[in-house]
Amino acid sequence: MSRKLVALCAGIAVTAASASGCSQVVPGAAEAATPGRTAPPPAGQDKARELTGIDPCGLLTAQESAQFGSSTHERQDYGGAHICQWSFPGSHALDLGLDDQRGVKQLIVGEGRPSTITVGRHQARQIAANFGDGNCVVSLAITDSSRVDVVANANVDTAKACDLALRTAKIVEPKVP
Repeated sequence: MSRKLVALCAGIAVTAASASGCSQVVPGAAEAATPGRTAPPPAGQDKARELTGIDPCGLLTAQESAQFGSSTHERQDYGGAHICQWSFPGSHALDLGLDDQRGVKQLIVGEGRPSTITVGRHQARQIAANFGDGNCVVSLAITDSSRVDVVANANVDTAKACDLALRTAKIVEPKVP
């Protein structure tokens, strides 16, 4: 085996070994664990935990959903997201989804036109026509890895869907962490 090949193999082995060990230096003083005392959760984890305790169907009261034309709803759970669906006369629908595993950066844009907006105290993404004409999503960022989605469908009327999604997001926003 040539010296270059031996050096290359040794370099790869050292790199792999150092990558698998602790290599991050965290400033500050180390502190011994005290019985009964726990470390604070990472930033944002409390908000994500609070989100898991919220029933998406409870985010709109009967009076609030009635202003859009319905008070009946159905709860469903899909792949870690908790969703409440409302159907309204006039062929439009509304979904409220709580996702404590994916943030707004993981939102599927599809064919849509994304924009960054602010709803109340939350940064949000609005995606018009993300799966074709007539639908719109407003996704409120709770943490980097959690969000609340308001998805509206209005036949092929994207502007109506975005109006419904944004109006609903403004109602829901003060109720989420």
